[in-house]
Amino acid sequence: MINAKKKQHPWNTIKLSIIQVGLLVMCVVWLVPIFWLFIQSFRAHPTHMGGSFFPDYWTFQNFILLFTDDAAGALNFGQWFFNTLVVAIITAVMSTLFTVSIAYVLSRFKFRFRKPYMNIALILGMFPGFLTVIVIATLFRGLGIMEGYWFFLTLPLVYSSGAGLGFFISKGFFDTISKTLDEAARIDGASNARIFFRIILPLSRPIIVFVILTSFLGPWGDFLFASFILRGQEDFMTIAVGLYNIVSVDGNAWLFVRFAASSVIIAIPIAALFIFLQRFYVGGVTGGAVKG
Repeated sequence: MINAKKKQHPWNTIKLSIIQVGLLVMCVVWLVPIFWLFIQSFRAHPTHMGGSFFPDYWTFQNFILLFTDDAAGALNFGQWFFNTLVVAIITAVMSTLFTVSIAYVLSRFKFRFRKPYMNIALILGMFPGFLTVIVIATLFRGLGIMEGYWFFLTLPLVYSSGAGLGFFISKGFFDTISKTLDEAARIDGASNARIFFRIILPLSRPIIVFVILTSFLGPWGDFLFASFILRGQEDFMTIAVGLYNIVSVDGNAWLFVRFAASSVIIAIPIAALFIFLQRFYVGGVTGGAVKG
């Protein structure tokens, strides 16, 4: 009788063990700083990132004081959170509309500059976005939309302006939807807009969720563009800029433990949202990877 279970070569076992150990080390290196920051948020005494790994005394007071004490003008966490949330929501809506629309057009229609546009978008996507920060700031300053409540429009425009270049995954997803649905709808007299909104979008929930999440996370953690555009406007700071200012203040050791507490708070909504929408997120990525 032939043994159905194939004997594994010793060298394959060694390679697998090395890979697993390497992944375990990487996981520890990645998780330890996050865990350390988490437990620092419960430290009951001030610190400048020194002292023991675990706090000697634990407290929830650091979280409470984020919303009840401005720490001599250094903290305005509630306002930062609100500013970032509004900017992130507007950016997610604008970026999703741009990305999904462009991806659908490139997937379903053939026109003269389709291939050149896709090649140009691929090349431009290789350049980091911060290279344009000086040009963008100069343009907005010339238009007079760099100060005050204009930032609720300025920052979303900055974050969503390049959304049209990030269509590749969305286009790949639309390519997997059979074009016979479009043809059948056209026979019934449906327009391109009706086909897009009534047929394609309901079938594209995974990729829409994927685009919304990625578009929302960008402004939520961005520091470079926000710090450059919101320079000197303390009432309109986003979370990233505000947290940087917390650890930049000298002479107040309490600010670091509050920085740790604020980092935990801003991570909770994102983590909960990602866990809740994970099945759609994975579906969007894998679906968009089938065709390019």
